[in-house]
Amino acid sequence: MIGVIIALWFYIGFVFGRLSCAAGQPVPVTNSPIIEPELFAKAVDHAKTLAVTTDPQYKQHQKQHQQLLEELRNGSVEALYTVAQSLNQRNVGEDRITSVQLWHALADGADHVASAVALGFSYAEVDKELALKYFVQASNGDDEGPHQASLYNAGRLLLELNDAASSLAYIRACATVEKNYPAYETPAQTKTCKEAYELLSNQIMTKTTPGIEDAIEMFLYASIDDVPQENTKEFTKWSKAM
Repeated sequence: MIGVIIALWFYIGFVFGRLSCAAGQPVPVTNSPIIEPELFAKAVDHAKTLAVTTDPQYKQHQKQHQQLLEELRNGSVEALYTVAQSLNQRNVGEDRITSVQLWHALADGADHVASAVALGFSYAEVDKELALKYFVQASNGDDEGPHQASLYNAGRLLLELNDAASSLAYIRACATVEKNYPAYETPAQTKTCKEAYELLSNQIMTKTTPGIEDAIEMFLYASIDDVPQENTKEFTKWSKAM
């Protein structure tokens, strides 16, 4: 019956996920990645092409790209990510492959959140388990808080991979980011996550008959308000049941 849930809910989640990638989330920059010389040379070559005009009207534009090139040569993670984005947007086969290779270097070698998000979307249609890996990685965010959109996208893919309990967990985490990490929350995403959580919960209750193991796993995420609260009679009963 999971297929019924997906048919009713997945399309909404897919659209939100695509849009949410562009949201202004805090993005950390950590360790410098190790880039293969040939791959780095491709990045530098592309960066050079971004400022070829000599038109005085675009003097500031040239200055910005010169700065990008200098930062790239100095090993800046954000400069590498900017070049990868530019390559991907050209929509040329070889350039897109190079962009994905750069994102891998940044996500795998530097835990770069934005690159992990980009890889999640890159693989979403061709390798859902690999896409899930990078959305989960991105959802961890930085040391201060999570990446809200990736929590949602991980939950969306987990549902399609028939893991309803884990899907509930990630969707609920997305819906409740504001409680513990208000700086990492956007109201539109929170609203959509709450709606998705309620819809998914209702579909599980009305359209499926979970086995005992599935029910136990989902019971952990059965309330978006963390009911029962600690130090209550209900919590004591709940703990004994668990």
